[in-house]
Amino acid sequence: MIYYIKDLALRLGVSRVTIINWEKRGFLKKPKRDKNNRRIYTDDDIREILSLVRETDYFKNLKKYRRNKKSNQTG
Repeated sequence: MIYYIKDLALRLGVSRVTIINWEKRGFLKKPKRDKNNRRIYTDDDIREILSLVRETDYFKNLKKYRRNKKSNQTG
């Protein structure tokens, strides 16, 4: 199934702007886009984002999480 940013925002309980800011900061990967250039998310994307949100206590410790994830991937 395909979801748009408004669907993701409702599911997470945050604004569309918050999701876009998370993308800009590199906390979320850039989503695919439809033919009208709207962000689209798959079920897998939603699961990954929800998992990240839970693991990071709603992004309060996201920078630390990202550093740890990078160090685990490189070493």
